[in-house]
Amino acid sequence: MDKDLRGQGKPSSRCGARSGAAFLIAFALGIYAVYSAGMLFKGLVHAQIDVRFDFEDSGLGTIDLGGHGTTLSGLTEVTLPTGDLAVETMIFLLIAKLSFILTLIGAAIAFVPIVRSIGRGDPFAVKSIRALSALSWVFSMGILVYFVAGILGSNLASRDLGIADDVGSNTSIAQTYIILGVLGIIEILRRSFVSGRRAQQELEGLV
Repeated sequence: MDKDLRGQGKPSSRCGARSGAAFLIAFALGIYAVYSAGMLFKGLVHAQIDVRFDFEDSGLGTIDLGGHGTTLSGLTEVTLPTGDLAVETMIFLLIAKLSFILTLIGAAIAFVPIVRSIGRGDPFAVKSIRALSALSWVFSMGILVYFVAGILGSNLASRDLGIADDVGSNTSIAQTYIILGVLGIIEILRRSFVSGRRAQQELEGLV
């Protein structure tokens, strides 16, 4: 009996694999945040910023590509000179981009307690559950600010360029579904961890 109880506290190879997977997710989020920050800084150094427009059915998005006429359609990211945009437009665009970067960093940090708990062989620790709750709030608030500021910045940019009647919002229905799906997965994981914690406590009480 004592050997079994001692063995339960040792991290298994399966826990190591799960910890590695969680670490890869946190690492990927951190790397993408650094990449996004670098791209933003590079654009600002060259007095440029990326803006997304939804090109509707019009000839506005027609460009010359290698001698061939090409029409832009749907959600497309274009690079604009910062000098062509008003101050309020730049403020909203920067808020959107910075909120996205900070959300990625916050999500990566929130994964750290989860990685540590799984590595110790105790995935249902209280710290993991709190980390998932924090991850849900960080993701929700960050994405909300990102979408609101992004939509306002895109609309103001189209106004500054005089194309407000020819382009739509910078948010697609597919993006909305993806965000809701990610939030749903995080909430399912949190509830699963809470249930796992309760089951663990009940088993410990029986022992």
